[in-house]
Amino acid sequence: MGYLITARHVITDRKTGRYYPRIWYRLNLLGGGTDTQERYVSDKGPEKNLAFHPDEAVELAAISVIPEENKHDFRVVGEGDLISERQLVDLDIKEGTEMFFIGLFSQFLGTRKIIQ
Repeated sequence: MGYLITARHVITDRKTGRYYPRIWYRLNLLGGGTDTQERYVSDKGPEKNLAFHPDEAVELAAISVIPEENKHDFRVVGEGDLISERQLVDLDIKEGTEMFFIGLFSQFLGTRKIIQ
């Protein structure tokens, strides 16, 4: 199992302030092209597959998903691939430091491949 990590506002209805009961996400296919998946989401009970950061000021949501290894072209980002607070200080990474952004750029919706 893996997790889709996104910003809280992406899955929240601005009118009601509640998260959407289902989402759609897109994965690359091994042979090329993309596959759109639907996922019902819940943050309660036995169907729980959605988690938010406990601090509402943190724009973070995680949704559990299970990509198919023989169908989808994906890469898992493990804990060892993330940077710690200590490394931020040691490497002098701060506001204004050039970095890569991982996410969906809405101006490119409809393109044929999500670049890894």
